[in-house]
Amino acid sequence: MRAADSWLWLQDLDSPSEGIDHPIDPVGKRDKRPAVKDLIVDHRRELDELRAALLHEPLFKASKHDDLWLLRFLVSHKKKHSAALKAVKSTLEFRLEHKLDEFDIRHLNMNSNQDTQSIENVDTRTTHPYTESLKKLFNCCQHDFFLTYLPDNQRGIINMVQLKQRDQARMVKELTEEEYFQCHVMIAEWLFQHLDVITRSTGRLTKSLRLSDAAGMHLSMLEKKQKIRESKAAKRTEFVYPQLLSSVLIANAPTWASLVFAMVRPIVPKGLLEKVSLIKPHKHEKDLERILEHCSRDHLAVRYGGDLEEWPPRTLVAVSG
Repeated sequence: MRAADSWLWLQDLDSPSEGIDHPIDPVGKRDKRPAVKDLIVDHRRELDELRAALLHEPLFKASKHDDLWLLRFLVSHKKKHSAALKAVKSTLEFRLEHKLDEFDIRHLNMNSNQDTQSIENVDTRTTHPYTESLKKLFNCCQHDFFLTYLPDNQRGIINMVQLKQRDQARMVKELTEEEYFQCHVMIAEWLFQHLDVITRSTGRLTKSLRLSDAAGMHLSMLEKKQKIRESKAAKRTEFVYPQLLSSVLIANAPTWASLVFAMVRPIVPKGLLEKVSLIKPHKHEKDLERILEHCSRDHLAVRYGGDLEEWPPRTLVAVSG
């Protein structure tokens, strides 16, 4: 299959399967990403069954929805055919509803330390309409709230979030619930498109890491309405972005964080909840190791137990595609 027959963000690849057929070696001893090639072999029967069940779905396109695309659903649902099929159908409808197949959004600058006007730098006629909601979100945040970091081009993206840098009350006031959901979709889709390219280029199933920093957080900064909106947005996208997020690691959490975490547990989707951990990388080696699965110590900031002294890191993902 030629890249031109597939997704818009794969047009620069000679073949969407070239890297899958020839996976790179693990990047260091901590790189636990499985080879897509091996996963496809392991899931061959289930993949064929899933594809057969989708042949008459009008939204299913063999040139786009290939083994890798279907594999993500089967891995997430532990090879359960009915659950994976339901998730695939929901995703096809979701992508159509939100026009996600119509845009390559990798050019969006997802770093909130930039002027919001530089979030996109192309003709607005080729930019997804939800971009305007992203601008409103970043206007509610201070410098360095949300940074997208690519340690090297053979690894996944690390989202570094400075929690105290967002004004939750202002977010509730200035963004409608639907606009916040649109931001949630744009960030997830941006990650998916980048990670899809990385996965296909390296041949290894690559996910993102969300590294949140709770240093300086106070209870007064929390806004209940925003937490509810975040939970609703997560539930609406819970099954449409499988194998996108590896973990949510929260560093430098204050002593009251565990109590708050217990309080919001009932409203957080189970799949997301299982990925969230409070960590102390300077104190516990096992916590540091969880971060180092995604980057080398040389590429990890000192504030998280690494050796990189500059902040923010230079290799922020800016404009690409």
